[in-house]
Amino acid sequence: MITGMVNADREAILRLVLYDANGQPQEMDTIVDTGFDGKLTLPPDVVQQLGLPLKRQARAVLADGREIVTKIYEIKILWDGQPRLTSALETEATPLVGMSLMYGYELNLPILDGTEFTLRLIANLPPDVVQQLGLPLKRQARAVLADGREIVTKIYEVKILWDGQPRATSALETEAAPLVGMSLMYGYELNLPILDGTEFTLRLIANP
Repeated sequence: MITGMVNADREAILRLVLYDANGQPQEMDTIVDTGFDGKLTLPPDVVQQLGLPLKRQARAVLADGREIVTKIYEIKILWDGQPRLTSALETEATPLVGMSLMYGYELNLPILDGTEFTLRLIANLPPDVVQQLGLPLKRQARAVLADGREIVTKIYEVKILWDGQPRATSALETEAAPLVGMSLMYGYELNLPILDGTEFTLRLIANP
């Protein structure tokens, strides 16, 4: 699980470990931005300091409609306790962590000064997330789709936080949105009110 802190400016601060071109770690505070659909942004001076290799250039449209050419760099970070290769967009703004870097995680963000927020890995992940996390392949299995077609799927080992405890489980690689299934919830009672905005609960009733 990944943790951060909400500061007095109502910013969700996440401290990241970034690795420079020589593999040396450096810590940097970033802001979690759910309105940013990319992975990570870094200012030019940090890019230069870390000696990051240029990956490619891309065109971007600003809020005022202007089109600019931006640079995207390759960078290794420490993410959820594991080294992870990702990309960073060079901008003059404060470093941001975007939705693509957090994909496959659940963000629990209390909006109060000085409170801790969390990012928790959830199971059944799309192929790009499996690759980003570097999950070990457990086995391959055959599955039958709703239309009768038979396919070969990949099952990966993954560690999650479940009911407050670390738990080793498996994740099926799919192109769909991440799902939590009945086998993961086995031994729990699901109380699910079918109303917009209501909270549902899972309560342990037997040791699985």
